[in-house]
Amino acid sequence: MVNWLITLFLLFLPLLSSGDEASYCEDQARTELLKLLKEDGKSILSKQYALTTLKLAKLNQDKDNSQDLDEIIKDELKQIQSSQTIKKLNSLYSKYGLNADYQKVIENMQSTFDWKKKAKFYNKDISAFIILKIESDKKTDLNLGDAAIAWMADKLTSEQNGFNNMSTQVSFINGKIKSFKGLSKKELNKQYVKMSENLFKEIKKYIKHFSPEYLKRCAHYINSICSNDKLASHLLGSTIFKFGNNLSLPAIKQPLLKSKLQEVLKLKRLKFSSPNPHSKQSKLFYKKVSIPTIPRSSLYGDMQRYKKEVNGKDDLYLLQSYHKNFIPSKYAVIDKQNQTMKIFDYDGQVLLDVSIDAKFPKSDKSPPGVGAGIFYLNSTYPDKYINLTNQKDRKVRLEVNRIKAECTSNNVCQSSQPDNMSLLYKYLKPSDPIYILPEEEGNTFLVKNGIINFTTLTTKSSYAEYNYSPRSNVCNPIRTIITEPSYNTETARSFVSTLAKEKATIMKMYNLDNDEYNELTKLAFGILGNETSFGTNKKYYIKEVLPFVVSLAKGNGFNTNNNSRGPTQIKRVPKKIAKKYGVKKDTLTNPKHAAVATIGFLAEALVELKSKEKIARKKGLIINSLNRMDYIHYIYMGRPYEITKGTATPEKNIYFRQVKKYSEQLLIIQQPAPS
Repeated sequence: MVNWLITLFLLFLPLLSSGDEASYCEDQARTELLKLLKEDGKSILSKQYALTTLKLAKLNQDKDNSQDLDEIIKDELKQIQSSQTIKKLNSLYSKYGLNADYQKVIENMQSTFDWKKKAKFYNKDISAFIILKIESDKKTDLNLGDAAIAWMADKLTSEQNGFNNMSTQVSFINGKIKSFKGLSKKELNKQYVKMSENLFKEIKKYIKHFSPEYLKRCAHYINSICSNDKLASHLLGSTIFKFGNNLSLPAIKQPLLKSKLQEVLKLKRLKFSSPNPHSKQSKLFYKKVSIPTIPRSSLYGDMQRYKKEVNGKDDLYLLQSYHKNFIPSKYAVIDKQNQTMKIFDYDGQVLLDVSIDAKFPKSDKSPPGVGAGIFYLNSTYPDKYINLTNQKDRKVRLEVNRIKAECTSNNVCQSSQPDNMSLLYKYLKPSDPIYILPEEEGNTFLVKNGIINFTTLTTKSSYAEYNYSPRSNVCNPIRTIITEPSYNTETARSFVSTLAKEKATIMKMYNLDNDEYNELTKLAFGILGNETSFGTNKKYYIKEVLPFVVSLAKGNGFNTNNNSRGPTQIKRVPKKIAKKYGVKKDTLTNPKHAAVATIGFLAEALVELKSKEKIARKKGLIINSLNRMDYIHYIYMGRPYEITKGTATPEKNIYFRQVKKYSEQLLIIQQPAPS
């Protein structure tokens, strides 16, 4: 995505003047600006980020503030698609021999508005949208600087997990986050003008620090930049895009808006209406509420990449990163070992830090004690206990002798309060999660199926004693796109469309969750490519037309029962698949039959692999949910002994590397489950 986007933006760079001298001045200006950005880029980039977000908020308000920015962009993209803009882009890409990049642009756009369900756009999508908006709407306030900072935000998000999506920031500005009062149209325009002026001044201040030799030689060019804010923003944007891949900005390795956008814009935090603390003789109960689901990216691959970045890391790091990126809500983290509880704002700011004098058994089991896991506040009995509800709607009790609160920087609490339990209600709503960190080896928090799960990476004698997150088998429908033209054969199209169509049925049949099914789909596609080049391999046709040649070569005479069949070369049709779909070995040449048989076989291989993980661990081979998909092919190939002997090395396995290469060219678009 990064490479094609940079290329696209650079194609739009207008010439500010003509001739070699003008070209020198423009190129050298970017080089001069780059030096200063490397030294101190936070100030100018944070202002550009804030200004771009304000522009998007204005676009949201001007269009329809009852809609989210995501829906506004979705509608805009539909209009752009129906105009001549796409044709212009196609012509431009063809001119420069960038047909593959053009295809990626179209696929990325297509994935966002094919579904009728609510769209979710991330910074890279917003960056692409801004460029298309610039091309299609000459009156727009958006410019190259806006597109560049959105791209930079996405780049730092993937590296640091420190950015919130711009669409979330717009929700703050427009008053759609319950804990913040948004800006009125008048206030928004005032902030927009102020931020625009500040950014322009900042760029001109940077330019004054260019080398004296350059300023003297290119005085005419510099004067044009310093007298036109659009040209100045263009210079900043083109600098970011030209040097983006190799740009290292130590000053902004933390989130660009470390001071928080809502504080920069002076958004007022609203006080939650909290229940009055009851007397010591009474208890306070919250009514049961439905826990809101998170917005999911339509591109399944985006979440998979995010999972690889955070899963297996420190639990607190994962929790903070996830809330920053996906859920703008408060949450609490209880550390049993240190007997502390911290309540965080959505962006990781500590709102309340308390020490808890409580009975914490040295175990993650429940009972005894509350154990570890994900909980929600149910009720309190002052200076006695806190009642929590786990994800299975089971109430557990945390016995508390005393809670001592430490005052936060804004002095919202006082440690002298007699009933510090009541402080919990000032910060936490029934839907705000409380995470109790695990102590036992293997127990951890992971992002699975788009949400945080409490789970284990080891085998337990009994799972019911723990507060592990319940398994989700609700099907999220998918559709597939084959991104490599040479793989897009008739067999491949029929194969993957069948896997998309039959997802709900096969998930239920084999008790798979969405992540497992999607990963097995990609694996099946990779096997299709590796075994028969997506049904086009001549050797495959010979094997099907003359099966006895294969049996003779294997020493089985004219008995062809042991031959592998179909485009994925299956030896055995799973019984469940045969019964449900009527698939036989003789019908495996049908891509639809091959598809369901292959994923059924892989689903059974997954079960077999899980059963061998404990044996493999004794041999020093660690297999768990973080790397399980890397080992399934050993079962598929008929070599399970590599697992039990501990000799499997997928990173060195040629078959797996080939399968992985093919599978990477299958794009899975996933929509939320039907409500």
